[in-house]
Amino acid sequence: MNSTPKRGKTKPSQTCSDVEEEFSRRFLSLFTSLYDTPSADAVQSFPPVARSNSQAPSETKSKLASNPPPFNATVWDLRLKKTVDNQILLNEEASELVSQNLDSIEEMLAENNEKVQDVFQADKAERADVPKYLQNFQNQLKIDRERKRGPPAPLNIPEAERQFNQRLQKQKQREIERKKRMKERQAQQAKEHMDFLKSLPKTRKSENKMPTAQSENKARHERALELLKKRREGVSSTKSRTKSNKESAVATPKTPKVAADPMYYDNGSD
Repeated sequence: MNSTPKRGKTKPSQTCSDVEEEFSRRFLSLFTSLYDTPSADAVQSFPPVARSNSQAPSETKSKLASNPPPFNATVWDLRLKKTVDNQILLNEEASELVSQNLDSIEEMLAENNEKVQDVFQADKAERADVPKYLQNFQNQLKIDRERKRGPPAPLNIPEAERQFNQRLQKQKQREIERKKRMKERQAQQAKEHMDFLKSLPKTRKSENKMPTAQSENKARHERALELLKKRREGVSSTKSRTKSNKESAVATPKTPKVAADPMYYDNGSD
C-alpha cells in the first residue's frame, strides 16, 4: 500500500536579501518536485525580505512620497481618450459597412421574386419568326421558278465582234491622245527649262562655252554633212584611180620582174 507523504518540520522563518534568486530557486524545486512526491514546503516557508538596520520604516515612506510618479496622468488620459475615440470611429464605420451590406442583400431579395419552382423548370423552346412550313413553301417556290426558267440566249458572234472592235478603236484613240499629251508635256518642260536658263545671269565665258541646244544640233548636223561629203569624194577618187590603173595595165605589156639592184640600173644607163 502507498504510504501518505509525511510533512517535514517547519523551520523558523529566515530573511533573504535577494527575493528574485530565492523565488527562482524555490520555483525550480517545485517544478522538479512534480516528478517526486509533491510538497508545498517551498511556498509555505518563503522568507521575508531582509531590512537594513539603518533604514527605518518612516524613512522609506518619506522616500517613496518624494519620488515622482512613473507617468504623467494628464498625458496618459489624453492618449487613452484618443485611443477610445479612434476605436469608436472604427466601430461606427464597421457598423455602417455591415448595414450597407444588409441593405443591399434586402434589395436583392426584394427584386428577385422568382419562385423556387420556376428555377427547376426546363427552358422554353426557341421559336423562329417564320414558321417552318412557310419556310419550306418559300423554298419550293424558288425551286419551281428556277425549273421554269428558259435556257439562256445564244451568243451573238457578230455583235460581240462589233463591240470588241469599238473597244479596240477607243483604246487606240486613248493611246494616241496619251502620247500626244506626253509630247506636249515634254515640250512644255523643255521650254520652261530654256526660259529658266535664259533668265540666269550670263557671262562671257558662259556665252562662249555654253551654246544653246539648237546651235549644238545645227553644228552636229553640219559636221555630219561634211563627213558624208568627204566620204563620197573618197569613194569616187578610189573608183577613178582603180579604173585608170586597169586601163594602163591593159595598154602596157607585162615586163619580167628584176631584183632591185643598183648595179643593174647603172649598166642600163650606160
